[in-house]
Amino acid sequence: MNKKQMISMGMTFALLLGMIGCGKNSEIPKLKKPVSESVQSVKAEKKSIIEEQVVMGDVTSHYAGCHYTEDKQKVEYFVTYGEHVTKGQVLAKADCSEYEAQLEDMNNQLQQEKEQTSYEKKHIELEIKQKKLDQKKAEQLEQQKKKAAQQKKEEQKKEEEKKQEEEAESVENTDAEQSTEQETTEEKEEQQENTEEEQESAQAIRADIRRMETDLEYKKQLSDIHISKYNKEIAAMKEKISENTLTADVDGYVAYIAFKEEALAMENIVMIADTEKLYVELQEELSEPTQKAMTRVYTTYLGEEVELKEQPYSESEQRLAARNSMVLKPRFSVENKKMVLGDYLDVHIVIGESSNTVAVPTTCLYTSDEKQYVYKVVNGKKEKCFVETGITNGTDVEITSGVEEGDDIFYPIGEKIKYTETETVKKGEISLWKQTSVLKLGYPRELEITTGVDEAKLTYATDKRQVEKGDVLATVQVDTGQADVEELNSQIDSLERQYKEQKKTGEEAVRQLKKQGEEQAVALAIAKLELQHNEAIYTLQKKALSVELERLKKKTGTVTIVASCSGNYESEFSSDSEHTILRADHLLGTLTDQTMPYYQSDNMRNVFHYGDHVSVETDNGDTYEGEVVGAYPAGNQEVNFVGEDDNVTYYMMDPIKQQTMAYIQLKDETAEVSSGKASVTSNAISNVIALPGEEVKREENVGEYVWILKDGKPYKQYIVTLRNTDSECWVIRGLSEGDVILKGVE
Repeated sequence: MNKKQMISMGMTFALLLGMIGCGKNSEIPKLKKPVSESVQSVKAEKKSIIEEQVVMGDVTSHYAGCHYTEDKQKVEYFVTYGEHVTKGQVLAKADCSEYEAQLEDMNNQLQQEKEQTSYEKKHIELEIKQKKLDQKKAEQLEQQKKKAAQQKKEEQKKEEEKKQEEEAESVENTDAEQSTEQETTEEKEEQQENTEEEQESAQAIRADIRRMETDLEYKKQLSDIHISKYNKEIAAMKEKISENTLTADVDGYVAYIAFKEEALAMENIVMIADTEKLYVELQEELSEPTQKAMTRVYTTYLGEEVELKEQPYSESEQRLAARNSMVLKPRFSVENKKMVLGDYLDVHIVIGESSNTVAVPTTCLYTSDEKQYVYKVVNGKKEKCFVETGITNGTDVEITSGVEEGDDIFYPIGEKIKYTETETVKKGEISLWKQTSVLKLGYPRELEITTGVDEAKLTYATDKRQVEKGDVLATVQVDTGQADVEELNSQIDSLERQYKEQKKTGEEAVRQLKKQGEEQAVALAIAKLELQHNEAIYTLQKKALSVELERLKKKTGTVTIVASCSGNYESEFSSDSEHTILRADHLLGTLTDQTMPYYQSDNMRNVFHYGDHVSVETDNGDTYEGEVVGAYPAGNQEVNFVGEDDNVTYYMMDPIKQQTMAYIQLKDETAEVSSGKASVTSNAISNVIALPGEEVKREENVGEYVWILKDGKPYKQYIVTLRNTDSECWVIRGLSEGDVILKGVE
């Protein structure tokens, strides 16, 4: 280098120092002696280069939405935030008291039908039994008559034989014989007539039996039809009741509950996080060229490289997203069972790979007139050399032609670099971000207390604010159903009188039949059957009337409204508000359920997500660890069904429609926190290089860099960072453990 060149480079370096130093605090540590260098170079080396885009992703889950297909009234919930549920478990139940009442009536009618059928069957069977006994007696009597007739006939034959021996008798005797013969003929005719009557009687009995058997079969078939009809109606009503019962489709954790007393059709009032189906969702979109060029995706987890498999969105999901202007961020299925819901990961999108290829630092590459070139250093002098390049990883670039392995390549650097100190690069741990929100103790479930009946007159309203389960909140007087109550009481009284008379008559008939002995056994059985039947029908009818009476009584006369849980009660009335006329939907007050306490934090900025780990700092300085057990979109009507997986309906939610409150549980169940701050951070990423943010510089249109000291010489080292905090930068490429960086560079 000649003197003129050295002067020129010195002036350039001085200008550079002036630009770098512009705007810096004058109060800086004493600078070390400037380092001056001549032409610096690096060796072209063979390396493996991976061109990739690195973005952040978070581990989330499928969410199974639970909803009714029709609008429901007065929904009662049986689960709470963060609770683990199993498939089929009851989550909520809508008010189906009307259906249940109808079902009870149907079951009562069915039992009456079965009882009546059983009674008629047994009654006819007993009548048939009696007919068969009558038939048997008639046959026995006929046999007895035939036997007697046969005996008489034999006697008459003997007499005729005797008479034939007395042929010599007188004419008087002959006249007597004629008379005897006439008498015999009349007897025969009479016997024949009796036989014919007996045969007709037997045939009539058999005909009665056949008729009764036919009648029995007909009644049985008719009863089967009626019972089948009742069973179908009962099944349909049970289905309606079942539709009012909301159950879990999958195992998982309750991530969201609407706690709305009235649920709209298709509104997801409960969301279950299906933690068996985790996936990684990117926090930003990928460009179309990147998606097309993508060859593989991986992340680093607990120091290991984990492959990720893309999980494409279905056509229905894409249509839904387009309809609701939702952005579908790329997602990838998770096979690694060690990953935890709420983890944040570095996701590497590989778009090109080359192994054992010649590469040089990107800072060595120049572009002019759409041509690329480097400077080879030969005998201490720079020689311009045009090259062709391949892929780049941000710090190194692949050279496909123009440079050979081992070539010395000019590494651009100012001749004089000032710095305050050096630091050896070490691997450590970094939390990528931290967000804080105000925290307070709260209760997510509020109940609106109403009378449930029309034209009710308020007779009492509690002044208590803290109530226990079962406490009286209000009483009202309802007179509109009193006439119906009196009518039902009259029907019950009439039924009881009728039954008592039937029972008295039946018991007397049984006593009389018992006295007649075995001859009246069937009649006795019939009498007893009627007693049992009357009692069964009476019991069923009285039960039906009594149930209806109780339903009316609850809405008639003095109606008492009690607290269904312990909590804080904000009444709309005071004790001096008596005689106020109320409607069925008139609000008496609001009861906050304090049996389900949670720490609540505002989530307007969508800071908290289900499964996040949080740190809680109280106002007095105590710290606790906690977990977000409830935070997910409220099932907005614009968010609809998107698809099924293993017969389970899953939903996707627009984070813009996130609920405004997150619910947190502390790991220390004994902790008492009235208020404080909740902070959520990313999971700590270990075994990474993190640098102070002020040491990372940026060169427009090129990238980020730091100054390093190598072989006693300063080098501008380009780096690739992923996600930076306010104080640290996470370096994923360009630096290695043991490298020495220059701090306080001017």
